[in-house]
Amino acid sequence: MQIANLTFARFIAAFLVFLHHSTGLQQQIAATIGEPPASLMRNGFVGVTFFFILSGFILSHVYFASLDKLRLATVAIFYVHRLTRIVPLWFVLSAPMIGLAIYHGHADKGVWIYLAFLQAWSTDLWVAFGPYISVAWTLSVEMFFYALFPFIGWSIYRLSAGNAARIWLPVCLVAIAVPLLGALFFEFSALKDLANSDPNSAHRWLYRNPLLRIGDFVFGIGLFLAFSWSRSALSNPVRKTWGLGLLVGGLVAAVYLMSTLPPSHWTFDLAYVIPFGAIVLGAALVETCDRPLAIGSRFLVLLGEASFAFYLIHVTYGLELVKPLHALFGTNEFLFSLFALVFITATSIGLFVAIERPAQKALRALVPARSRYSRLAEREHEPATTPRAASLVRPNEAAVA
Repeated sequence: MQIANLTFARFIAAFLVFLHHSTGLQQQIAATIGEPPASLMRNGFVGVTFFFILSGFILSHVYFASLDKLRLATVAIFYVHRLTRIVPLWFVLSAPMIGLAIYHGHADKGVWIYLAFLQAWSTDLWVAFGPYISVAWTLSVEMFFYALFPFIGWSIYRLSAGNAARIWLPVCLVAIAVPLLGALFFEFSALKDLANSDPNSAHRWLYRNPLLRIGDFVFGIGLFLAFSWSRSALSNPVRKTWGLGLLVGGLVAAVYLMSTLPPSHWTFDLAYVIPFGAIVLGAALVETCDRPLAIGSRFLVLLGEASFAFYLIHVTYGLELVKPLHALFGTNEFLFSLFALVFITATSIGLFVAIERPAQKALRALVPARSRYSRLAEREHEPATTPRAASLVRPNEAAVA
């Protein structure tokens, strides 16, 4: 079932990326307030790291207990459910842009790479970020993780002899090793100062390449295993104390790093994995204790549910669309950015309510309801009704709280 804190956290991840693209506001903040808050905004690109970790955690929260055995039917249904989560809205927003490119004769082979969700694998920065929805490169990374998720989960079960929660620490350490080794490679090579557009750059390999980004998702899986392990290993007061400590510590660390560190091979991913992981695990722990600390506002939860639409539209259909109105606000970048934020938020909620959610329900209704994946996936958007955390001590226990 839905963990409200993590649902809202999805909006925070998207909002960080919005701040990264608000260049006018960054300049005004730097001139009037100072460099640290402007640096925090410029580093908003790390919101994708936050989201990838969240994705690994949430998918595990919903589906992990069904991964004790690999069944062709349930794995296929899992893929269908993930495609119905992403493709309908992405296609509705992409189709007009692709159609215009074809009409004006600007479409090239990049359109097929884009439609196949393969753009993040490209060595060409223009193809990766694309002339269509530039932020959709992250969907290419997501698709790669979706393809591997059932096999990763099954492998963890096999390695743990059916008691996956007990190996949460090794899973987390292996996951962190992926971006760590990548950052160390660039630190001791002559490649670390290459421009982002260079196919051998750290930006290409550490920031946007799906193969090395898999560590973020696996770290999210490891955090879910720790979340599950805490149910039997820790008392509720201890879990809540640890949750608050992780949440506050992760927030402080993330804000400090974003305010002080420039973009580099260390900050494209690695520097933020542990702080964002602490936020994810802490937010989940404090909501699933006896006296939960959870987002109580339905509107804030709705923002999280509409965060995918927010993320997809915030540049091409958001900041670019309202740019002609910039003159109305003069030199006040704060008011213009606030107006843009309200416009993008309202539009994303409308897209979620009118297109994303109905399309997802309609397409999922075509999937056989008897599948364990089908039943669990239907709970993905249900509010949590119990403070108990999921347990993976035995594979047949419920996957969700």
